[in-house]
Amino acid sequence: MKNHCLYWFEIEDKEKRDTLIELLNNYRENKNNEGYRNVPAKALKAYEGSQSNVIYVGIRTGKGEKTKQKHSNIAGRINQHLGYYGTDATQGLQLSSYASGLDINLTLKVFEFSNLRDDYLKLLEKAVARHFKPHCGRH
Repeated sequence: MKNHCLYWFEIEDKEKRDTLIELLNNYRENKNNEGYRNVPAKALKAYEGSQSNVIYVGIRTGKGEKTKQKHSNIAGRINQHLGYYGTDATQGLQLSSYASGLDINLTLKVFEFSNLRDDYLKLLEKAVARHFKPHCGRH
């Protein structure tokens, strides 16, 4: 994908959602463990107790014509969320670090926008996050 992307992860099963969020929160609290990978911040106070099935909302900036890399590298970003990126310090859901034994089905939704100005991308992310009230990430 060449252009700006907006994406989110959602889970249908509410019990598994709660288990996943609990695992994420427990993982976040153990930052001093060897091999710790950076994960998204807890959700905003306004979203606490959300019954949303959306776990995380994110964006990936498109690179456009002016750079050597002419794509948004959305696949690389998703790789970070899955937890298979080579650098521990890159923030993402890091699912393989704390949820690898959990039998869950996550749905990833990605929307690519052509001709969307850069300054609108973050506004769009905030509006979508406000609508979905994700369980992690600062929006």
